[in-house]
Amino acid sequence: MIGAGTKDGWLPNSFRMWKGNNKNEDYHSEMNSDVMNDWLVKYCLPNMDPRGVLVLDRAPYHVAISEATKPPQSSWKREELARYILAHDTNNQYTEHILLHAENNVIHNDGEGDEGGGVRRRRRGFLKPILLHIAREIAPDKVMRITETVNEWNAMHNSDIRTLLLPVAHPQLNPIELVWSWVKVEVAKRNTAHTMSALHAITVQRVNEITPDMWNKSCNKSLRTGREYMEVDDEVMESGDEDDEEEEMNEGGTENNEGGTDSDSSLNSRD
Repeated sequence: MIGAGTKDGWLPNSFRMWKGNNKNEDYHSEMNSDVMNDWLVKYCLPNMDPRGVLVLDRAPYHVAISEATKPPQSSWKREELARYILAHDTNNQYTEHILLHAENNVIHNDGEGDEGGGVRRRRRGFLKPILLHIAREIAPDKVMRITETVNEWNAMHNSDIRTLLLPVAHPQLNPIELVWSWVKVEVAKRNTAHTMSALHAITVQRVNEITPDMWNKSCNKSLRTGREYMEVDDEVMESGDEDDEEEEMNEGGTENNEGGTDSDSSLNSRD
């Protein structure tokens, strides 16, 4: 199952359900980045508020890196690393060196060669660790595929939808987790026939029973939990700052006894 909602109820047309092929209990293996992005473009983004926020946990298919920003891998061959450098060296910092070196060595970007893609094999060439170091140095910042998709959608539709990643293992901050639990618990009670057709019908029925009021309660509960965490975090930070100040004062007093006015200068510097 996949879906989305707000305090006003299910996002229209966002709920989707299909039969999984995996027999183990890890349903996450039935999802991947392709499925997620397809759902996002077809059923989620078109129905979102143009200034809405998409709240996501850190499931692998949510945090998958876009193809354009995937980093180079140590398992790549020298030719692959060279192609990566030539493709990503936007400032031409290394391209000239690689092409000059390629005239008599491993890499030659002339669009020909036995393997296609403009790479020839020779006996000598850049050492792989050097190429890997260069590739990592010029690699672009990682961007999640979902973020890339949302940004493209915003550019096309003049919207300002944003994504918000929740901390790891904090389902209580995501309203839909409580909604899913309401669905699953009731489906388990009603599923007496234990057939796929009955399970499908019961699930759809229960999803339709989740009212806007239930969604609103779930959203409010997640917001309260988030605020409680923030209050505790503020208290911890304030306590830590007080401890640091007390420790510095003590250290400053010791310095004053031993070295005159050093403690005053250190406190003034901190202020």
